[in-house]
Amino acid sequence: QLRGRDALRQTARKVLMNELLSTLVPLKGQRLMVIAHSMGSIIAYDVLRDLGRADPGFSVHHFITIGSPLGLPLVKERVYVERAYSRIRLRTPTVVREKWRSYADRRDRVAIDTHLSDDFGPNDSGVQVEDDLIISDYLTLDGQHNYHKVYGYLRTPELSRQVKEFLESS
Repeated sequence: QLRGRDALRQTARKVLMNELLSTLVPLKGQRLMVIAHSMGSIIAYDVLRDLGRADPGFSVHHFITIGSPLGLPLVKERVYVERAYSRIRLRTPTVVREKWRSYADRRDRVAIDTHLSDDFGPNDSGVQVEDDLIISDYLTLDGQHNYHKVYGYLRTPELSRQVKEFLESS
């Protein structure tokens, strides 16, 4: 449990979901890219699904997940259990209007299911997750590989190119 900005103790998940929601809502109408790493991709997925139900007119143009555990059976089961509307099939959040790209390194133990496209269907706009396998060559200060570290994902040419193209189109 954590204390949120309102000083109330809540689950860490709820506090983080509220933080993301309170950041996104004032940006309605702007061109948005959300990049989420690891457990943050679960938080972002939940927030975007809920936001789409609360405000169908809200838009996130690009949703980027990096090192995501969203394909793990336990994670998918939790979505089914917590969101009755997800019982038919998991899908891209409605608010994602142009692209959901998932970057994963096969050696990343958290993103063990590197192909989310076979787990998540398209939303009503036809946007479906696109899988992109990358190579994270990040080394820690002591020279050890850390394939899950966010720095390794952020410095890949694939993600850098996507961010550049998004910024140039905005």
